[in-house]
Amino acid sequence: GTTLMSTFLEVTGNGSFTNSPGSVFNAEVGAHGTNFSTAFINQPSATFNFQPTVYSMSMGSFSNNGIVNVNGAANGLSLSLAGGGTSSGTFNVSANKTLVFAGGTNLGAASSITGAGNVHFNSGTNATLAGSYTISGLTTISGGGSPASATFNMSSVAFSNLTLIGTLTGSANMTVLSGGTAVLSGASALLGGTGTLTIAGSGAVNLDGGSLNRAVTNQGTLSGSGVIGGNLTNTATLAPGNSPGCITINGNYDQSSAGDLNIEIAGTTPCSGHDQLIVNGSVTLGGDLNVSLLG
Repeated sequence: GTTLMSTFLEVTGNGSFTNSPGSVFNAEVGAHGTNFSTAFINQPSATFNFQPTVYSMSMGSFSNNGIVNVNGAANGLSLSLAGGGTSSGTFNVSANKTLVFAGGTNLGAASSITGAGNVHFNSGTNATLAGSYTISGLTTISGGGSPASATFNMSSVAFSNLTLIGTLTGSANMTVLSGGTAVLSGASALLGGTGTLTIAGSGAVNLDGGSLNRAVTNQGTLSGSGVIGGNLTNTATLAPGNSPGCITINGNYDQSSAGDLNIEIAGTTPCSGHDQLIVNGSVTLGGDLNVSLLG
């Protein structure tokens, strides 16, 4: 059946809330909000529709084996899965909505997260994802006192926009899509794992103090200050520094005939007065060296 909620509902205690097979539950969160501190179980072929009108919604632990839709007319609201959990089902996140994960989260090979909305991994989250992930909004992996960790173990994953303050790792080959942006912000930001990272077309990655600890193929723009632990192949634009700054490559650097290395000079001190590229492996240079004077 279908259950509609438009006023206040709070479910507490040691029990659980179960959406039975074939059921459709529409959570129309209105002026007083709705929260589940108990376990939420969405059984196979069950559908849970989060359709906020005023407030966001929080749940305790979750087990999703059906479909969860984060949609509705109101923009800027979120469904928070605060207690961690598991999924072999589907999460659909509509534009201008946010799905928030916290705690220990394990999304299996049959699971999927898709849509034009946003996905946020809260501080302290330890998430493992093995299914499909096709989010065209913003993916955020938080920092804070206990930075979030997300492990992507599917064969490949593509990000339209990524803000990384915690750790992103796994065996998946990762792509920042053309027109997309990834920012690795602060010393706790680490993009590692055993796969490759491809920066496609007009995509851009900024090392804002973070680290890339995997092989990188740059077909777009790679900039900022930080460390690249693997090999870097540059067929587009490498621009060390945030006017100015340094990038250190602990692997090899291969710049093709189509590649550009952009260096800014404002003074004599490395990393603060002028850009610097430090390569601790082998170097193969083609393409262009572009030097500009600041100030």
